[in-house]
Amino acid sequence: MALGLGVGVQWVMCKQTDASGDIIDTYNNYYYDGYRPNSPNKPTIWKKDWDGWYTTWGGRLPHRLVEDLAFAVACFFQAYMYFERTNFGRTSGGPFYTISYDYDAPIDEYGLRNEPKWGHLNDLNVAIKLCEHALVAADSPYHMKLGPNQKAHVYWENAQSTSLDTSLYEIQSMCSEFLANIDEHNTTIVTFRVWSTNIHESGGVSYQKNIYAPELVMTKNATSSIAESWMTVKESIRIWSENNFTVQSMLDNLKMPKDESDYLWHMTRIYVSDDDIAFWEENLVSPTLVINSMRDVLWVFINVNLIDSITGHWVKNYGAFLEKDGVGFKGQTKLIGFKNGDIDLSKASWIYQVGLKGEFQKIFTVEEAEKVGWTELKLDSIPSTFTWYKAYFDSPDGSDPVALDL
Repeated sequence: MALGLGVGVQWVMCKQTDASGDIIDTYNNYYYDGYRPNSPNKPTIWKKDWDGWYTTWGGRLPHRLVEDLAFAVACFFQAYMYFERTNFGRTSGGPFYTISYDYDAPIDEYGLRNEPKWGHLNDLNVAIKLCEHALVAADSPYHMKLGPNQKAHVYWENAQSTSLDTSLYEIQSMCSEFLANIDEHNTTIVTFRVWSTNIHESGGVSYQKNIYAPELVMTKNATSSIAESWMTVKESIRIWSENNFTVQSMLDNLKMPKDESDYLWHMTRIYVSDDDIAFWEENLVSPTLVINSMRDVLWVFINVNLIDSITGHWVKNYGAFLEKDGVGFKGQTKLIGFKNGDIDLSKASWIYQVGLKGEFQKIFTVEEAEKVGWTELKLDSIPSTFTWYKAYFDSPDGSDPVALDL
C-alpha cells in the first residue's frame, strides 16, 4: 500500500524487519548490536537511540546513565533523541503513559539542560567533530583486538607521502582511534601504539582533549511564587449519567469509549446471602475476584470503596492492526469462594458508562471550575483515587514562556 501511494519520497519504517521493496527498515533500541537491514541494498540506519523510556502513571522516573548512552553513541555515531516534549490532552505515546515525553533526554521537555547528560554528550559531539576528516575519509574502520573484551576501531585517511623516510604513522596522517571495553565489571589498562590508558567498564567514555561547551540561552529561574493552598473535589465513583447502556457480556474497552475518554466504568450487582457470609466465617475464607487476563489497567470498587487495582498487559502502541488487538478483560472473569460455587462475571449483566463526570463537565476549564464545590485540601488528608486538584499562583514576572513542572 505504501509503495502504491506513489508519494515520491523515500519510506522509512521503524522496527519493521519485513519492510519490502524500496522501504528502508531502521532500528530503534538502546544499542545497535550489529544490526543490519533486511537487504544489502539498503543503508544501515539506527533511527532512534533511546535516552531513557516513557513515564508511566505511578511508576518510577526512568533514567539511563549518560556514560552508557555515550558509549552506544560513540559505537555508531548516532543522532540520538536530543530534546523532548510534552504531549497534551490524550495524545500520550502509549497505554498508561503520562503526558510527559521527557525521556530523560539531554534537553528536557521544558527546554532546560538535563545535566550531566547534556554536557557529557555535548563533549562527545565535539570530540567526534574533531575526528570528522578521518571518519569521512576512511572507507571502513580497522578493527584491532586489545584484550578478551577490549577492542579499538581505527579510522585514517590514506594520505600518500612522497618521502621515502616517512613512517607508517606519518603516512596515516589523519587518524582517529576509538577504544572500547565491553567488560561489564572491570576497568582495564591496555597498551595502544606508544601509550597506555585506562578504559572503563562497559559504558565509560572519556576524551583526551579539554572541550568547552556553549551555554544554552534558556535557564531555569527561581519561581516567583508558588501555590499556597490546594483545593480538591472527588470524582463520582458510580454510574453518573443517563447516557449509559446495559449488556450481558464483557465488551472491548477500546471500542466502547470511541476515543472520547480513557475511562470506561463497568458496574454489576452481586447478591451476597447470609449463608455466604456464614460460610466465609466458618471456613476462614474470603471471596476472591479472578481475572484470566487484563489489558491494561483496572480499579476494583465494592460499594464505592476502592478494593484493589491491577496493571495487566499493556496495549500495543505500534505494529500492524494494533487497533484490533483489543483492550479490557480477556478470558474468564469470576468470583470464587461462595457457598454455592463460583460466579461467572463474564456472563453477568453489566452497566457501562464512558468517561469521568469531571471530565465531561470540563471542570479543568476556568469557566466550569467555578461551578464545582471545591474544598480545601488539608495537609493531613489521605490521598484518594479519582480526585481532582486545583491551585492558584501568581504569574511570574516578564513575558517568557512559563512551564509548570509537577
